[in-house]
Amino acid sequence: AANLRGLRLGSLLAWLTPLAGLLILAWQNRHARRSALLSAVRQAPERIRQEWARRPPWSTLSLLAVTSALVLTRFWVARALPAPLFGDSFQHTLITQLILDHGGLFNSWAPYAGLDTFTYHFAFHSLSAALAWLVRLPASQAVLWMGQILNLLAVLALYPLAARAGHSPWAGVAAVLVAGLLSPLPSGYINWGRYTQL
Repeated sequence: AANLRGLRLGSLLAWLTPLAGLLILAWQNRHARRSALLSAVRQAPERIRQEWARRPPWSTLSLLAVTSALVLTRFWVARALPAPLFGDSFQHTLITQLILDHGGLFNSWAPYAGLDTFTYHFAFHSLSAALAWLVRLPASQAVLWMGQILNLLAVLALYPLAARAGHSPWAGVAAVLVAGLLSPLPSGYINWGRYTQL
């Protein structure tokens, strides 16, 4: 919407979006009673202790273990790469760099190519550019790390679907385990660079 109005907010937009969300949450909860909130915070550890004493949530602990393994496998393999791999990653990095250069969407690919139009889907590239703005990464590293973040989130998104369909949290754990650690994809996207499919 900002691009259609000629606004090039760039990194400001990357910071304004989460800040606006926090302000909206604060505004919506402005009438919450402080004593009720403090009471809930004080009682939470006791409720958790009682729940764990009654029946340890083994499925939750298993999900945490599988998620930890996912994080390790996704980010460990990417840690030493100077740039994302394979041909698709080159185009993703170029589009991300152009978004960074123009402070938003663009029409001209100059100085990298002689094109004067941009009709490619840009969600992944916008996320990569926002990551680059937020943590000051070069475009190539932003593409690599955003690819790993989305890879992790794509696998974790299977949990609620499988848990609901299987009527058990264990079905969700199994889905995350199979998709995240046993299946060749989506983990193989790091070699392929097809991050936009995530």
